[in-house]
Amino acid sequence: MRERRVVRERPVGTADADDAAAIVEVKQTAIGELAASTYTPTEQAAWSPDDAAETAFRDALGADAFQVLVADDGGTIVGYGVLNAEAGTVDALFVRPFWARTGIATRLLSHLEMSAAVAGCTALSAVVSLNAVPFYETVGYERVEPCSRTIDGTELDFVRMRKQLDT
Repeated sequence: MRERRVVRERPVGTADADDAAAIVEVKQTAIGELAASTYTPTEQAAWSPDDAAETAFRDALGADAFQVLVADDGGTIVGYGVLNAEAGTVDALFVRPFWARTGIATRLLSHLEMSAAVAGCTALSAVVSLNAVPFYETVGYERVEPCSRTIDGTELDFVRMRKQLDT
């Protein structure tokens, strides 16, 4: 069994197109394991990207609308976050299960928030999975409202959250 490491200084950097496959894998494993206690297998299957999503992620990585950051551990992408500063939204934040609760999500989100502030955002919002609500609350986000999304014909419950950046 591999020993869990506490993350102290984890390199965070901008993703590039070569990171698309690893980003898809991070999202798949996070949904498959970390959301398993909150979402049904049917909901997880609808929400989780299939391997064909790599092309869409690769295209999104080249789009100017998004800033995509990755956290790296010795050449392995262990988490990623997506900021749409123009919309004032965190569009994604996922960490591989092995590295959950080690500070990676906090570090990624902090970098996204700093980028948003530099871009002139005074607040950020995020549509958050039910299992991620406690994390977002611990880093200063407040619940705005419950919401749902229909993905591949399956309705999933989420929570819209918001954080003021100028305080």
